[in-house]
Amino acid sequence: MKLYLVHAGYYSPEIMGGLYEQHTNYFVVAINLKDAKKRAQQNLAFKKNKMHIDGIQELNHVDGYRIKLIKDDLADDMVIYNYDDIKKI
Repeated sequence: MKLYLVHAGYYSPEIMGGLYEQHTNYFVVAINLKDAKKRAQQNLAFKKNKMHIDGIQELNHVDGYRIKLIKDDLADDMVIYNYDDIKKI
């Protein structure tokens, strides 16, 4: 399995009446690029906002560190640092 970053675009009628294209990024784990595309398109927000894929990046290493995915059935332990948290650092 590999980690992919999906860059998706969409037009939201709630933002300037849909005049400008909005973008979002999210991660998917997949066997290959074709599977990553399929999984990206199954994302609930992707479907709801009628998104399209502008690009997909396969992530193998970041800043000199190789990415190795390990299957883990534990609860989500993600930590999110918001704007105010970062500003205080």
